[in-house]
Amino acid sequence: MVQRQLSALGIDCLVVAPSLDQEHEALCNLVRARAAAKSDQLRAKHRLSKFLLCQGCQPPVGARNWSKRHFVWLRQLEFEHTADQIVFADYLAEVTAAAVARALSTPVRTHRAAQGHHGGGA
Repeated sequence: MVQRQLSALGIDCLVVAPSLDQEHEALCNLVRARAAAKSDQLRAKHRLSKFLLCQGCQPPVGARNWSKRHFVWLRQLEFEHTADQIVFADYLAEVTAAAVARALSTPVRTHRAAQGHHGGGA
């Protein structure tokens, strides 16, 4: 936008994207991967929660969502219809896989803190 305004005033302007060294580019990739993993995990949890709600399943009193106790309860669930059991197993596997993916991307905090980087995003 600024380039267009300067050009309209007759000022030649060259727009160049900032270049990052390979280490910073790799760090940006890690930040993007973490954001994607976090988003994937949230969507997977929502899908599973909605499925359980439709099935009338409620966790035991006092079990906070996604706590160890909640996962113990989830692993004990069984459904009357095979199709429902398959859907449940798929959704639970998605939640678990998303948690693993997110955990794998957590070193970004430690790495950024060691280099003195603060703030959010890439």
